[in-house]
Amino acid sequence: MPDGWPATRERILARDAHRCRSCGGSATEVHHTRPGAESDDLLVSLCSPCHLAATLAQAAAARWADRA
Repeated sequence: MPDGWPATRERILARDAHRCRSCGGSATEVHHTRPGAESDDLLVSLCSPCHLAATLAQAAAARWADRA
């Protein structure tokens, strides 16, 4: 976990009004749209199911990119 992550997490959840940016449900997690990037514009609030789906999609994309 990067330094300052708890504060960053809370800031992003507050910015997004604790709403999932994918389905509109209640967000409890913050997702890195670009793994490792800590810029606020690359972080989004997601609910647990949408966060899992986004993380799995990123992992699959990375696996396919490694094969290219």
